[in-house]
Amino acid sequence: MRVAVGSLNPVRIAAAAAGFAAVWPAESLECDGCRVASGVGDQPMSNIESIRGARTRA
Repeated sequence: MRVAVGSLNPVRIAAAAAGFAAVWPAESLECDGCRVASGVGDQPMSNIESIRGARTRA
């Protein structure tokens, strides 16, 4: 299974890989990050900004 993560942050990529591996343990997994414009600042200042950025990356 190939997974594209909407971030280059190694912690986020590792978290996505761990989540997919937990749900589909028998699958071979390739998890890559990619740069995606989130539409919010690098450090979101509210929960709403965090959610907006996460939805944009997804």
